[in-house]
Amino acid sequence: MRNKMLKFTLLLTAGFIVLLLVGGACAVVVPVITQLTFNTVPDMYSSISGDGSTIAFSSRMDGDWEIFVVNSDGTGLTQLTFNTASDEYPSISGDGSKIAFRSNVDGDREIFVINSDGTGLTQLTFNTADDMMPSISGDGSKITFESWDGDWEISVMDSDGTGLTQLTFNTENDYVPSISNDGSKIAFFSLVDGDNEIFLCQLVPDHVIPEIPLGTVIASAAMIIALVAYAAKHK
Repeated sequence: MRNKMLKFTLLLTAGFIVLLLVGGACAVVVPVITQLTFNTVPDMYSSISGDGSTIAFSSRMDGDWEIFVVNSDGTGLTQLTFNTASDEYPSISGDGSKIAFRSNVDGDREIFVINSDGTGLTQLTFNTADDMMPSISGDGSKITFESWDGDWEISVMDSDGTGLTQLTFNTENDYVPSISNDGSKIAFFSLVDGDNEIFLCQLVPDHVIPEIPLGTVIASAAMIIALVAYAAKHK
């Protein structure tokens, strides 16, 4: 009986090992690479939406750099921008609805945003310095980018252009920011310690100071005055 149980255990163990080996073989990831664009001009700077449905990229299909989108199966190729300037470095939101990009359409490099259907083209930055390398949060609420103030610094703003805030202040270059899905964290690389290193900036919401009732303020002031008067009388 014990020998039979031993044989059964050994067979069961051997079968389990075989299953592990077969399972391991089946778990190997095989890349499936698909070409999506076919033309004789450069297509570059691709950015895929978080849901994997839409890809934004820059192309010279019309003779200069413009922003295009295409479905991830290669269908639905659509040109979004039409000008004689350079529109480059698109960054697409998680659901594929918004695209931030850099354009020199006004004479210097500024940050723009456009809906993925081509509507809502909006210039977000207006200055004489260069603004580059935008990254839009997954929820589409915030855009971070690098801006020139004598060197490259990291800035962030809401996706409607409000709330513009410079985040880094140093004499070295801070480059190529990438923002988290909820817009709360920004990774970038910097030369601040002498060579390129990775840094993380966490955006902490402003602390809200609660409103104090006027009566409480008056009572507190009266108490302070009384304590000062008492101390002066008994010194």
